[in-house]
Amino acid sequence: MQYVKYSLIILTTLFMLGCGGHGFEGHYVSTSDNKVFNALSELAGVKKIYIGENFIEADGQRTEFDEIFVRELKSGDYLVFKSGNEEQTWLIEDGDVLVRDLGLMSLRFEPVDK
Repeated sequence: MQYVKYSLIILTTLFMLGCGGHGFEGHYVSTSDNKVFNALSELAGVKKIYIGENFIEADGQRTEFDEIFVRELKSGDYLVFKSGNEEQTWLIEDGDVLVRDLGLMSLRFEPVDK
């Protein structure tokens, strides 16, 4: 009986470890498809962000979300930042590059330490 009990505890622990995270935690550096914006950002310094399990940190400020997860669609995969009923989506390119569409331009976030 103890063998079954310990086996269930181990299986439950392994299952819980596999449930966490969205796979995009880490530091990212931004670039833009807009040459003027790139020139200005080089003067101001490189824009770095950190994506955590349920937050983004940029310029010393943390923005928390209810949930961050990957949504797979026919048009591509997206990293979704959800707060309440609002969602913000970033396109996932090349497996680890994130693209945030801002309308007139888009920002590319490339991982630093992956």
